[in-house]
Amino acid sequence: MPVQFSESTWKGVRAIVAQTAALRVVVLPEHGARIVSLVHLPTEREVLWWPDDLDALPTPTYAMPYADHPAVGIDECIPTIWADTYDGLRLPDHGEVWSLPWEATTDARSLTTTVSLRQLPFRFT
Repeated sequence: MPVQFSESTWKGVRAIVAQTAALRVVVLPEHGARIVSLVHLPTEREVLWWPDDLDALPTPTYAMPYADHPAVGIDECIPTIWADTYDGLRLPDHGEVWSLPWEATTDARSLTTTVSLRQLPFRFT
């Protein structure tokens, strides 16, 4: 079975779902392209964790402390892991991209997510 893409919601947030015969992946483009669900379909086993009482996922704001947001799924820490200063720029905790909305596009075979950093001249895809 080739990959199939669909739009959905996850905990009240817009989601893109990619699915094959073996795997379902849920990505939240507006939440840093965070991967929030990864299910092995033959066993129906979810391999990612989120709190049982999580009913909604609040939208992160740029440069907020990472610890102020629910620890859910997999996200990127680019260009830093902790708050830091580089060349006079204050870079946020867990980097710039985890709290930014990303562009998301699909074609017949892939999901591509892209974001431009605010402080450094990088575009991450």
